[in-house]
Amino acid sequence: MHHLTHEAVIAACVPHPLLRPPVSVSGGLLHTMYRADTAAGSYAVKVLNPMIMARREAADNMRRGEAIARALSGVVPAVCAIPAGGDVLREAGGQYALCYPWEAGRSVFYPEITPAHCAAMGDLLGRIHGAGLRPDTAEETSAPEDWAALLRCSAGQAWEAALAALLPDCVRWDAAAIRAAECPCAAPVLSHRDLDPKNVLWQEGWPLVIDWEAAGAVDPCRELLTVLRYWACTPEGTPLTAHAGAFLTAYRAQKCLAGIPWREVIAAGYSDLLGWLAYNIRRGVGMEAASAEEMALGQAQVTATLRTLAAQKETEDAILALLKDAG
Repeated sequence: MHHLTHEAVIAACVPHPLLRPPVSVSGGLLHTMYRADTAAGSYAVKVLNPMIMARREAADNMRRGEAIARALSGVVPAVCAIPAGGDVLREAGGQYALCYPWEAGRSVFYPEITPAHCAAMGDLLGRIHGAGLRPDTAEETSAPEDWAALLRCSAGQAWEAALAALLPDCVRWDAAAIRAAECPCAAPVLSHRDLDPKNVLWQEGWPLVIDWEAAGAVDPCRELLTVLRYWACTPEGTPLTAHAGAFLTAYRAQKCLAGIPWREVIAAGYSDLLGWLAYNIRRGVGMEAASAEEMALGQAQVTATLRTLAAQKETEDAILALLKDAG
């Protein structure tokens, strides 16, 4: 079914004829991004992973994410997919793609991230949360992962021992996330939900938000914690005082932080990483991978995610102190 080359898919999806073969560019960890040059301008084309798009809910999730991006584009600088025939999803030969205007800019990562970047991100997140876009319906509560089964299918893998060591924590964090979803600390809002450094382009010091695929309803307190860790901590999870202070001060100018039960937020805040870990375990052992390359990427992400979880566990108290001071 998926027989077209990526070049053929891109040629069918961009609004104008290609001047030259599309060039692969660095992007996310699930799909493949290209730059496509035409006489009328350049486009960023995301060729979507067929394993992801085979999921029943995938197409609707893509459309929902782009609808949220458009709704928030008057609040924050959001890069939105270009619709064709009223739909942002473009299909060619059974494969799907999203087409965006090409934007100059680059992502920044530790140790390049400065307090100024953090202040800009705190302001941006505060504006998104302050917009108060509410979901039409309550999100379904996720069922807990079967961590014992994931450990069994990890037998013989390089990460088996690290997963076994964290297994009791994974079970505890998963339960805390489910409790928090049933009784959130604040009313859920529609937001990006994946504002890590790779999803922000910088143009002369100003952020431009890309990749809204994960956008949806979220507890704003939990997202604040997640984004703070993305931008104001070292890769080992240690908070950087000046960076965190700049982020929280800018956020607080948009949204009040008083009275939030931060210890409960932190306990529930592992949810996204746990979901990413479980997905990559399945991908790394071949249960959800379309190629050997995808399996290898999944394996690398399992190791990296376990390392991040262990680091965040060690720095919980330091993060808690910063958040309490900000409130």
